[in-house]
Amino acid sequence: MDRLGRKICPSVLDAAEEIGIRAIEHAENEFIDPAVAATLLEAAATDSRAPQEKTQCTQNVVRGLPSCLFCPFIRRVNKTR
Repeated sequence: MDRLGRKICPSVLDAAEEIGIRAIEHAENEFIDPAVAATLLEAAATDSRAPQEKTQCTQNVVRGLPSCLFCPFIRRVNKTR
């Protein structure tokens, strides 16, 4: 669940956990607090669930899902700087 209590699709959550360390390290290199980086990663994962909500979050395989989450995370980091 995200900070607002909405469920995150398990495949998206797995992808977020997979890139978590790399994402936080990248944010630290940009002088962003790790807590803020975790919030930005959660926001990217929450946003990525929006298109899946229409399909009731079926477990369709999305190739490159970690990359699909890392890109919005990077955009959020760049906005934060």
